[in-house]
Amino acid sequence: MNGLRKNGSKISQQQVYQFGEGVDKIQEQAAAADGLNTELTSQRGIAGSLLDNAKAYLGNMDKTGLSTIALNGKLNLTQKLTLASEAAMLARAKGA
Repeated sequence: MNGLRKNGSKISQQQVYQFGEGVDKIQEQAAAADGLNTELTSQRGIAGSLLDNAKAYLGNMDKTGLSTIALNGKLNLTQKLTLASEAAMLARAKGA
């Protein structure tokens, strides 16, 4: 604020005080948002993180995009059962 005054800007003590209050409110809101983000992350848990990582990994591996579609819940029941049976047959054929 002193720099503004040196440059000839007319800033009253009241304006300086109001500016300081505004900065304090912004810092409080940022701290609250950070706490909320931490809480939401912990609620989501490890399973949600693993699913997101699996989606990203499979998305890079599967060029057709079928695995990503399946994990995002965009398949109907018949499509899910068909995909599961195909995967089971492939796993059995490979001896897994």
